[in-house]
Order: sequence, then C-alpha cells, then structure tokens
Amino acid sequence: MAEREIQNLPPALFFDVPTVLLCSESTAANCHRRLVLDYLARHWEPFAVTHL
Repeated sequence: MAEREIQNLPPALFFDVPTVLLCSESTAANCHRRLVLDYLARHWEPFAVTHL
C-alpha cells in the first residue's frame, strides 16, 4: 500500500460523508478492507470505522 501511495487515491474528502466499503470475507480479521482502513488511519485525519 505504501508503494502504491493509496493514501492519495481516492482523496480523503470522498469519505467526508458516510461511506461503505464492501468485502466478501466472513470476518473482519480476514478482510482486506480492514487492512486498507488501518493503513489510511495512519495517514489521514481521524475517522470512525464500523464493521457490520
């Protein structure tokens, strides 16, 4: 993720409104979405994550 600089794509402002990222994994522990959000949390302003 660092090599691809995903913190710059998409712009953080896309997440200024409630946003849903979908994943087909059965648990959050196996979810690639969780890895992306953990990474972005280290580079962006604080934001809330809710696993459904």
